[in-house]
Amino acid sequence: MNEKIVYQGYVLEMVERHFERDGKSVVHERARRTPGSRTLVISDDNMVLFSREHRYELDGEDYHLPGGKVFDRLTDYNDYLATRPTKDSLITTARDGAVLELKEEVGLTVTPDMLEFCYLSPCGSTVDWDLYYFICRVPDTLLGEAALGSGESVKPEWHTVQEAYSIALDGTKMREDRSAAFVLRTLYPLLHS
Repeated sequence: MNEKIVYQGYVLEMVERHFERDGKSVVHERARRTPGSRTLVISDDNMVLFSREHRYELDGEDYHLPGGKVFDRLTDYNDYLATRPTKDSLITTARDGAVLELKEEVGLTVTPDMLEFCYLSPCGSTVDWDLYYFICRVPDTLLGEAALGSGESVKPEWHTVQEAYSIALDGTKMREDRSAAFVLRTLYPLLHS
């Protein structure tokens, strides 16, 4: 299969994949962006960490799991893909990105071994935007100072398991549905144990 980047912006690129199927030449278009990480942080006393962020595209605030891009630039991601990484090395790279995002976004300092990989969520058949989901158990709810980028407005908030479950279930407070589903699946057993 041959691949050709036909447009590349800062966040998104359009890719044409050329391949043969049943003796015919086929072109498949895909949108691609660098993968992301999301981490569900739970303290030993079962408090859940969300980030509340002003989202310009929503013209309002939204709850998120702490996380962000695994690679800052698409060119770095494409260079990484050219090395033909294994599934395990992709998870390791995403875990390292999650550690960095936790420190920058909410001021939580953790080590990679504290993040348990749970799930890879692909976006769809015509959009490559994988999200790597992790769980991180921490002893307490203490946070350091975040190192937010220009224009970022992120407020870390601790919630009880019930509150976090309700926020994810609401449908209007956590708009990244993949993350809401992950939160619901993960917290459900805690609510019913």
